[in-house]
Amino acid sequence: MKASSKFILSAVALASAAFAQTSYADAGVTYNVGAITEYRYRGLGQTRGKPALQGGLDFDAGNGFYLGAWGSNIKWIKDQSTPTQDVKGSVELDLYGGYKFEAGGLGYDVGFLRYQ
Repeated sequence: MKASSKFILSAVALASAAFAQTSYADAGVTYNVGAITEYRYRGLGQTRGKPALQGGLDFDAGNGFYLGAWGSNIKWIKDQSTPTQDVKGSVELDLYGGYKFEAGGLGYDVGFLRYQ
């Protein structure tokens, strides 16, 4: 099992214990969906000038813990193929989670983000 998979499983187990003590009245799920003319990230086109369908789902446990996922279609990944490695993919998926809290008058957000 990869180290990142172990980390994610550990985080889910830790979060599960925290969720068990959470008042679910404070918990919430939000989502977003969008259709855009072109997906651009840091000024670079991700869909070769074509439209993109994007969406996300976020869970807030109400006690500082959060989890989420966001996705979009992409078209640039084929450009990364080489004669020895055929790179394929038409979807970007971002997975994230973490814990937000305040201490000493400052806000903190300790989290994990995985881009696939």
